[in-house]
Amino acid sequence: MQEAPSRKNQEEPHVVWELETGSPIIGLEIATNGSTAVVATQSNTVALIDHEGEVKWNREFERPVVGVDLSSLGNTVVVGLRTGEIYCLDEDGEELWSYNIHARIEDIHISKSGRYIVVGSRDTYTYFFDSTGLLLWRSKADGRIREVAISTSANYVVSGSSNRDIFLHDNYSSNMKGSVTWRHDLGGDITELAISSDGHFIAVGATDNMFYYFDKLGKLHWKHNVENKINSIALAPRGDFIAVGVEGGTYPGQVCLYNQKEGLIWRYLTGAGGVQDVDITTNGRYVVAGTGDGMVSLFHQDEKLIWKHKLNSPIAKVRISARGRLLVAATDDGHVHMFNTTDFLLKRQTAVQHGLDETSEIIFTKPQRVVRRQSAVVDGVEEPGAVSMGRTTLVHQAPYGTRGATATATGSASRSLGKMSLILYIMMVMVIIGFLSFVPVGEANEHLIEPIVGVFLMIVLMLIMLASWVSKE
Repeated sequence: MQEAPSRKNQEEPHVVWELETGSPIIGLEIATNGSTAVVATQSNTVALIDHEGEVKWNREFERPVVGVDLSSLGNTVVVGLRTGEIYCLDEDGEELWSYNIHARIEDIHISKSGRYIVVGSRDTYTYFFDSTGLLLWRSKADGRIREVAISTSANYVVSGSSNRDIFLHDNYSSNMKGSVTWRHDLGGDITELAISSDGHFIAVGATDNMFYYFDKLGKLHWKHNVENKINSIALAPRGDFIAVGVEGGTYPGQVCLYNQKEGLIWRYLTGAGGVQDVDITTNGRYVVAGTGDGMVSLFHQDEKLIWKHKLNSPIAKVRISARGRLLVAATDDGHVHMFNTTDFLLKRQTAVQHGLDETSEIIFTKPQRVVRRQSAVVDGVEEPGAVSMGRTTLVHQAPYGTRGATATATGSASRSLGKMSLILYIMMVMVIIGFLSFVPVGEANEHLIEPIVGVFLMIVLMLIMLASWVSKE
C-alpha cells in the first residue's frame, strides 16, 4: 500500500489523506470516533490505518477475504475468509485466535464491545464466538445464512437466510445460548440487515424491494417499497433513524431517511448512479452515501443534501464517525479517502439563525420535535469540541424577598402535617401493643405479648414520639 496524503485548508469538507491500496476495496469499517479504519481488498489484504493515514499494519491472506469488521475502539479486527477460516487480530496485527468452520463464510461481524463475534455461513448455520475464540453456539436454518448483525453487548443477534427467513437469537434471556425468539418469512431474499445498539429494533432489506422494520418481539412496525434493490442499511444506535441506500436501474438510485415512528422522512434521487453504501451518525443528524458514479454525498436530517464530492471511481464503501467530524470513502479502484468535515459543520452551525449547537447530542421523539442535551467532552480524534453557542433560556422567577417566605411557609406546613401523621401512627401502635400485652385472649387466657416486653416497646415508641414532636425538621 502506498500513502498519498493530500491536505487542504478550506471550509468545506476536505481530504485529510488519501491511500492507494492497488486493489478494489471490498470491506471498510471505522472506529466510533474515526481514530482507526480497517480495509479489505480483492487482493486478500487487510490493513489497519490510523486517522493520519498511516498504515499501522497490513496482512495478506492466502485465500479470498469475504468480510472484515472492527470493534468500536478500533483495537480488535475480525476477518472472514471464503474457505471458512476466521481470524481475530489485535491493534498491532497480531493473531489472537483463529477458527475454521469448514464452510464458506457469507458474513461476519464483531460486537461494538469487541467481546463477541457472529458469522453467517453457506452451511446454513449461524456461529457465535466469544473474544477468546470459544464457539458458544451455532444455530441451523433452512437455507444459507447470507446476512448477520449483532447488538453492542451481543444480547441479540439477527440472521437472514436464503429461504427469505430472518431469525432473532436471544442471548440475554438464554444465558448466551442464542435461543431463537422468533422467525419471519419475508417477500424476498434478504439483502441487508441492521440492528440497534440495544437490539430492540431490526431493519431488513429484501429482493422484493421492500424495507421492513421490526422490534425485538417480532412485531412489524411498517414496511416500505423502495422500487429497487436495497444495497445498504445504516441504523442509528437507538434505532430512531434509519438510512437506506437503493440501487439504480429501472428507477433512479435513492438515499432514504426513515424515522422509527413516522416512517419515511425524505428521499433523495441520485439518478443513474445507484447508492452502493450509506452510514449514519450516532444522533441520526447526518447521513453519508456513496454512489456508483463516484459521488460522495453528505446529507442533513432536515435539509437533505448539504455537500457532495466527485471521486474518480465508483464508491464501494463509506463510513462516518459518531459525530460526523470525519468520513471515509473507499473506491472500486482501490483508493481510500478520509475527509474532515469539522470546519464545514461549524460554519453551518454559526449560520443557523436560532443558534442551536450542531454538536450537542440530540434525543429525537419525532422529526419535528427535538430535545437537546449538551454533550460531554469527548477525547480523541473528533476535534475541536463544540462551539459555545445558543439561545439564552429565560426562567420566570418570583420577586426577590417573596420566594423565601413562600417556600418557608409551605415547608413548615408540610413538616407539621408529617409530624402529626407520625404521632397518630405511633399512638395506634401503642394501643395495639397494650391490648396484646395486658388483655388475655383464648381459652388459656394467655397474653400474646409478655407484659414486660409490651411495656418496653411502649416506652420506646413514646420516646420516638417525643423526639418527633420536639424536632425542628
